[in-house]
Amino acid sequence: MIVSKREKQIAIATAAAVGLFVLIDFVWQPYSDALDQIQTQTDAVNKQLQDAGALFANQHRLAKIWADMQAHGLKTDESQADSQLQHAILDWEQRSGVTQQTLKQDQARKEGDFDVVGYRVTADGSMRSIVQFVWALETATMPIRVTDIRITPEREGGTDQLSVTLGVSTLCASPTPAQPAGAGQKSSEADAGDLTS
Repeated sequence: MIVSKREKQIAIATAAAVGLFVLIDFVWQPYSDALDQIQTQTDAVNKQLQDAGALFANQHRLAKIWADMQAHGLKTDESQADSQLQHAILDWEQRSGVTQQTLKQDQARKEGDFDVVGYRVTADGSMRSIVQFVWALETATMPIRVTDIRITPEREGGTDQLSVTLGVSTLCASPTPAQPAGAGQKSSEADAGDLTS
């Protein structure tokens, strides 16, 4: 069988097209998919690295805030935290010039590793004194949260007398569970052994 020049060219072109198809389908496509997967994984790892860096940066900033909170009033006893909050509220009311109507203690509750002690406060005063009272709450150095606030006019007719009702709470660190007897001693001995090695 004699193959003409034209048939030879068609056969070569067909073989080249089939070869190119095989090359694209079985070599280039898996290679391209692997590159895309590697890029996706690289992006995910870079994001994790960036998040870890932000976490370390925040750790230093939050450690300072935590130390300030502990130094300025974070108590470990619920009754001390309750007394501290109650005295602070009374002091802020007196300094701002509001007149207390009610001071009712909320039931203590647990939030994570902390106990939350709170009060419902109702007080009357001028707009200026109410603003000073709320500002004192918001800028307190002790760990305090204003949970809700409602300000209403005391009387109709454009007088400057207002009534404020708000919820305010503070935190106290829950006591850590006691270690079994001798657990602290074993740990100290192990630490001493590590230092001498």
